[in-house]
Amino acid sequence: MLGSPDFSILHVEDDNIDAMALERALRKIGMHDRLVHASNGEEALEILSGDRSSVQLGEAVIVVLDLNMPRMDGFELLERLRERRSLCGLVVFVMTTSDDRRDIDYAYRFNIAGYVVKSSSRALDEFSRLLSSYTNVTELPVFSFS
Repeated sequence: MLGSPDFSILHVEDDNIDAMALERALRKIGMHDRLVHASNGEEALEILSGDRSSVQLGEAVIVVLDLNMPRMDGFELLERLRERRSLCGLVVFVMTTSDDRRDIDYAYRFNIAGYVVKSSSRALDEFSRLLSSYTNVTELPVFSFS
């Protein structure tokens, strides 16, 4: 059977308005219940390491990552994810305001699944539909997040 029924979407985003916008877009397609939020890279690593017992993740995780954040930015988080054996295969989509070609090219060096420039609610709706299709037709890697 295709697809991964037990998955979470970890949205790593420091801007509450952007976080709420993605939640609204996912709500429209019935995927909002899979959403987990982290406000920066450090918090995301804590969640993925199981250090936040109040946060429950599915057995598979898709990371939606902003690049420009305090404490630990998206590039540093990507580097740490790809260094850890238990997390290196996570599916990561970058969703950020930067349309700088250097940022795009550098992000793809970390084997991201896609790079989305935040532009409008329509783009968010299309991205949420892409996530839905992606999870319906692909097998996601399963991890032991510890």
